[in-house]
Amino acid sequence: MKASELKNLDVRELIDELNSLDFENVGGWPMPVKIGAAVLVFGFVLGLGYFLSIKDLNTRHEQLQREVRARALATPAESAAMVRADRDGR
Repeated sequence: MKASELKNLDVRELIDELNSLDFENVGGWPMPVKIGAAVLVFGFVLGLGYFLSIKDLNTRHEQLQREVRARALATPAESAAMVRADRDGR
């Protein structure tokens, strides 16, 4: 599909064009469709990486922040006990 064809293309023709794409011959797809597919795959991979990796790290970070706040509010004797427990490996 050339630039001159894109100017005269209506929505129905665009949908017909997209429906006629052959997944066995991705190399034959028009360049804008290839770029769009690559952007979708990239977005999917980023989203998957966030939910599988970064989300767990954020949860662990929040847990550690709560522990630090608890130590800050503890009495000196409780703080010393927490330090000993950490040193001994709980």
